[in-house]
Amino acid sequence: MQNSNQGMQKTCITLAVIVIIVGIIGSIALAWNNGVTVNVNSYYGVKEERNVALTIGWLVGGLFSTAILSVILLSVGEILERLEILEINIHDMECKVQSIDSKNSEDENILYNNSWKCPKCGRVNNSYTGTCACGYCK
Repeated sequence: MQNSNQGMQKTCITLAVIVIIVGIIGSIALAWNNGVTVNVNSYYGVKEERNVALTIGWLVGGLFSTAILSVILLSVGEILERLEILEINIHDMECKVQSIDSKNSEDENILYNNSWKCPKCGRVNNSYTGTCACGYCK
């Protein structure tokens, strides 16, 4: 799962960069092509005039759309990175819980067999042993 998250994260970042580059170029092209007002006059024919407000509107609209899409893609990449960190932390916690569970079951086995664990050194002694190897008496 971690490798797929890393791959998706890199893909999202790469797509965001591509969207930024293509979005800027596309916004300029849209503003250039659509920022003209066509006047049709029977005497003069067809006349195209650059409408500055329309051109700027198309440019700002295209750049705004590009920015929104780029932020979304970069956010998805960040979410995937944090998800990967959470998965690592969850795995570490599961390992700790399993070690605690195995220790508890080991202690239960000791009590079940009437063996005893030395509080001084932690050694497990048989029930018939009265003194631990470290010298601690039962």
